[in-house]
Amino acid sequence: MNNVPMFPIQGEDRDLNGNELRYPYLPACMIPRWLAEEAYKEYSRRYGTAQSLDRLGERGGFGRWELLAYLEPICRLARQTLHPEATP
Repeated sequence: MNNVPMFPIQGEDRDLNGNELRYPYLPACMIPRWLAEEAYKEYSRRYGTAQSLDRLGERGGFGRWELLAYLEPICRLARQTLHPEATP
């Protein structure tokens, strides 16, 4: 049995520009909480900690595009660390 704590992700019916998706609605889902905690670091850097990660979860969690935006700095750092020769 998997005992990894999970965190909700909102469903999506719009793309990054607010247009209706060409493919079917993406239903709400769950991600490991540790990943949400990493995203929350960037969220709180941008917006502060007035809304806790737990409260975000109670309200439905991050949106998919929002999650990707918050994880992008971590991905950039990982690329720089793993492949410094490819970094401009």
